[in-house]
Amino acid sequence: MKIAIVAPIQHPIAKPFRGGIESQLWFLTRGLVSRGHDVSLFAAADSDDSLPLHPIVESSVLSAEHLQKREERWIEKYRRFQRNRIADRAYSRMVDSVRALQFDIVHNNSLSKYPLANANRLGAPVVTTIHTPVFKEVVEGAKIAKSRKGSDFVCVSRFLQQSWQAYIDSKVAYNGVEISNWEFNETPDPKKTAIWYGRLNRQKAPHVAIRAALDAGFSISLYGLVEDLSYFEGVVKPLLDPERAVYHGLADHSELSVAIGRASVAVFLPDWDEPFGLTFVEALACGTPIVAYRSGAAPEIVDENSGVLVDRNANTDFQQVFVRASQLSRRDCRDRARQFSMDSMLSNYERIYSETIRGAGIRQ
Repeated sequence: MKIAIVAPIQHPIAKPFRGGIESQLWFLTRGLVSRGHDVSLFAAADSDDSLPLHPIVESSVLSAEHLQKREERWIEKYRRFQRNRIADRAYSRMVDSVRALQFDIVHNNSLSKYPLANANRLGAPVVTTIHTPVFKEVVEGAKIAKSRKGSDFVCVSRFLQQSWQAYIDSKVAYNGVEISNWEFNETPDPKKTAIWYGRLNRQKAPHVAIRAALDAGFSISLYGLVEDLSYFEGVVKPLLDPERAVYHGLADHSELSVAIGRASVAVFLPDWDEPFGLTFVEALACGTPIVAYRSGAAPEIVDENSGVLVDRNANTDFQQVFVRASQLSRRDCRDRARQFSMDSMLSNYERIYSETIRGAGIRQ
């Protein structure tokens, strides 16, 4: 198949990944190419140039350089308007290119209304993957796209499918992880150690993970991009301690994989319902059990053999929870991660692409 993959432009599709969507699109693009498909990735120009990249904007809107120069909050509304305007221009260029290049299928992963609202101009059937909770801009685009033949939707978890069911009919295709890329460690460091990694912002709430680990008597290491500097400086930094809670910055893949495998537990206690939780699968692939809230898609990924889930608003004894999680079989954790493999994700999308093409009345 000749496949166009449309990416968000908030961050580059490149290592070290800023988030789960960027990671998934990097692996999805490479995986489809390895299976013999003719793939084009429409993304920001600062994405990985080893990918079959078609740049639609010079640099990602929320590049690391931009984040270090974050303006005061009072102009955030203007910045949001600016981002939307940049996205509309970028995706307008994408629409023209896709139509000219004549693809069999377009796989839209953008967080923008524009590709959905203009799906009829693409000259090919469209599969849109929903990666996020419901928000106005995508709902508006989905209302336009779903009324047209040859426009299908996919959600990355059953939880997300249920969240969006008032607006769209969708299939479920779980995100996938290249399990072999994550180093399995059956014998973590003997000390009580926890790890948290991801984008450091209020939604991800690393400060809650720090407090839980310290309450449990565990030290904790944190990795990732500081996405909200004022939050980091005002909330996270005061909790850091050179012996018990250390922020290590944005690590490359090999460093992060080793660090996860050394930890007794991986702890994720976000202030929102994770639509999927790619970090869960990555940590499990390293053999590291999970401590997380029983919310979002977490119960679809973490079972009783691979982690301990707690209620967000409960009066939780984290010492008991962390100890119980750290005693789970690390091989069982690795086995659980295999349920969310990259091969499975690629096969699901190949099937969905074919179904959408047939549904549009186009012969393959």
